[in-house]
Amino acid sequence: MQRNPGPSFLIVSGQNWISVGRFLISACLPLLVITFFSIWFLDSGAAHYFKSNYGNPLHLWARSTTDIASAGPYFGLTAGCFLLFSVAFRMTRNESWRRARSWALFGFLSLATGGILVQVLKHIIGRKRPYAEAALSSHEFSPLTGDYEYHSLPSGHSQVLFSLASILTTIWPKAWWLWMGSATALAVTRAITLNHWLSDVVAGGVVGMFGTVLTIRLLSYKKNTWHVGAILKMVAFVFLISVPYTSSADTAGPFGLGLVVGDPTGLSANYRLSAERSVDAAVAWSFGYRSGFELHSDYLWHRNGILKPGKFAFDLHYGVGGRLISIGDRNSNERTFFGPRFPVGLSTNFNQTALEVFAELDL
Repeated sequence: MQRNPGPSFLIVSGQNWISVGRFLISACLPLLVITFFSIWFLDSGAAHYFKSNYGNPLHLWARSTTDIASAGPYFGLTAGCFLLFSVAFRMTRNESWRRARSWALFGFLSLATGGILVQVLKHIIGRKRPYAEAALSSHEFSPLTGDYEYHSLPSGHSQVLFSLASILTTIWPKAWWLWMGSATALAVTRAITLNHWLSDVVAGGVVGMFGTVLTIRLLSYKKNTWHVGAILKMVAFVFLISVPYTSSADTAGPFGLGLVVGDPTGLSANYRLSAERSVDAAVAWSFGYRSGFELHSDYLWHRNGILKPGKFAFDLHYGVGGRLISIGDRNSNERTFFGPRFPVGLSTNFNQTALEVFAELDL
């Protein structure tokens, strides 16, 4: 395989893309077999081994490097590059900047697709993390739960690493062994530190590679084929229908489900990763002259209690994300756009736990 010149904006084509896609899918199939085998025969023994070696050089290295695969910086990097390259292309009309912009968009969407799939699977499967299991029994599951300690399978950090490795393989296919080898070495740190079982790490790698292939296919669709928006609507729907099973209106849980009011109008969801970080998603529709829908998702940082003008405290949030907009008019002229989002907003819960109101500006 030769190095690819880069996809045209929003359209991915060429024989090399087919070759890379086949390579990634062919790697996913045996890894799925390994995942199921590991669940039943390897996970518990591996966890006992890693626990018995706490404090040794391997464990100390793993603990110091495992967070390198946190998703936030990579979302910020790809979205930032997309914005920078877009500005450079508009100013110079240089074809190199256009190609760079396409690659940045492709990277962001690949990470986002894999991330959505990981979160859906985590909540559906509900596998207990090894550090939370005193006996290190690898067979404890509680499907459809919002409890973070039951979000072990698949590994999100592993998904990020293999999404990045797959993206780099798409750009520089001859060095696939370097990208995949590095991702494997770093992903295993999640098992060494007992944040995940060994099979969780393998499954996360499968999701990362599959998410990249799915992104390639989504960007490859042209007119008169299945619309990209239809597929993304289904992904959003699966994500949203998992929310009612994992949240409770009378407790302060990690999930929030709400409404987007205005034009467009729709549904929104927010998942709290911690007190300072969250991931949101929304799907909304417009039914005016220009009818259509918008789908977006953001990685958000929160600064709690930044404003206290009275007895209610207001929290600041800001972040980076991406959006897909599909609009059409009454003459059935339809257009679809991808692009970045940089939301900034304020929210308050009026000193209770069941309701939160926010206002947001999208830059």
